Amino acid sequence: MSNSYTVINASAGSGKTYALVQRLLMICLRYPNQHQSIRNILALTFTNKAANEMKERILSWLNKFTADNYRENNDLKNIQKAFENEGLKITIDELHHRSKKLLDYILHNYSTLNIGTIDRFNSRLVRSFSYELGLAKNFNLEIDAEPFLIEAVDKMLDQIGENENISNSFMDYVDYSLENNEKINLNKNLYDSAKEFVKDIHYEHLKDNKEFDDANYENIKNTLRKRYYN
Repeated sequence: MSNSYTVINASAGSGKTYALVQRLLMICLRYPNQHQSIRNILALTFTNKAANEMKERILSWLNKFTADNYRENNDLKNIQKAFENEGLKITIDELHHRSKKLLDYILHNYSTLNIGTIDRFNSRLVRSFSYELGLAKNFNLEIDAEPFLIEAVDKMLDQIGENENISNSFMDYVDYSLENNEKINLNKNLYDSAKEFVKDIHYEHLKDNKEFDDANYENIKNTLRKRYYN
């Protein structure tokens, strides 16, 4: 049995949501009694806003597909044309009839419209296997990074005076700040930097530097010093 998949790679505002909604409805409208197949479809997005937009668009399209003027609806015509391109001929009247059954099923079984965020799906998945993962049944999922960043900064500062490498690095930072007449607030500066670097936009940059260690730091520091003083 061969599996196939389609990748839609496009920039923002180019119609990805339109294409996804169209494909989702085509799955449910392909055969006369396939309206219940909506419960077997899982759609994941990054934000609640995007998930709600997809739900609204699906219901909006189906509402128009079942209206009296369905024969003039361009979205329904586009679905019919897409089916024709796949070698499947379905009349507008038949698509209208199937849309009615699909809309009725969704409205009576709204929870089967599985469109949500990746975070929410992962949370449900972890909670379903909490026993196997050794987690308490009433565990809480913390998605706010701030408490952990504060704790990480505090632990880092606690190592000043105990860890020679960390102590020397902080002394370099203090010296640099004083030479440039910059105000020093270690807690705030470290927290602000950590808060910035946990953003997704820095993922690739941080991944490229995952092997960076004290030896690399010393080499770069010495190179810059030689360049500066020469």
